[in-house]
Amino acid sequence: MSKTKFMAAGAGIVDADQTPLDGVVDHVEAFRYLGCHVTPDARSSFDVSRRVAAASGAFCTLRESVFASDDFSIAIKRIVYGVTVLAVLLYGSESWTVRQRDVRRLESFHLQCVRSILKINRGRQIEEHISSLQVRRMWGDMEEIADKVRVRRLRWLGHVSRMPDRIPRQLLYGALPSKRPPHGPRKRWKDSAKCDLMAVGVPLEQLGDIVQDRQGCVNT
Repeated sequence: MSKTKFMAAGAGIVDADQTPLDGVVDHVEAFRYLGCHVTPDARSSFDVSRRVAAASGAFCTLRESVFASDDFSIAIKRIVYGVTVLAVLLYGSESWTVRQRDVRRLESFHLQCVRSILKINRGRQIEEHISSLQVRRMWGDMEEIADKVRVRRLRWLGHVSRMPDRIPRQLLYGALPSKRPPHGPRKRWKDSAKCDLMAVGVPLEQLGDIVQDRQGCVNT
């Protein structure tokens, strides 16, 4: 019991919900599970902040020895950056339902790291009128962070869709009997997945057939 914590989540939470078992179990506002942080509001902003902080630490660790060194080519630095900093930054992004400001924060951090590796400081960027598009071209990776998150989310969508009748698949295809409020309800994970399918041109009604071809789905 000393290692057990609990978090109250959902609508209508009262003080009594936060002190069960006479206070034997500690109440927390967020908890970490498999490296991801879960909060009562089920938003991804807190996890995004933690990922940016962790990726920043990974980048600083390798800055002098790899990223600022002239002994390595841009191609080598891009590979190291991808398997260290970028992997830390996007860990768990398959389950995110990010807002636009979260995406902008991720993109801003990513481009800041890339500009640092390419030795493009603020003065040079202004003097030579270097746009973000040119930075990506010089870096050799034209994908934006939003695209990278979309790829990961679609891979997870395919994985869940191929599952047998397990809880993740039940949640994906299930729906509450009550109607959603009409006044701009919060976007669900499945809403983000639908937008991703539209972005890659995959009709929602064909999803069940497409995901069965795992190899073809990955190539797509």
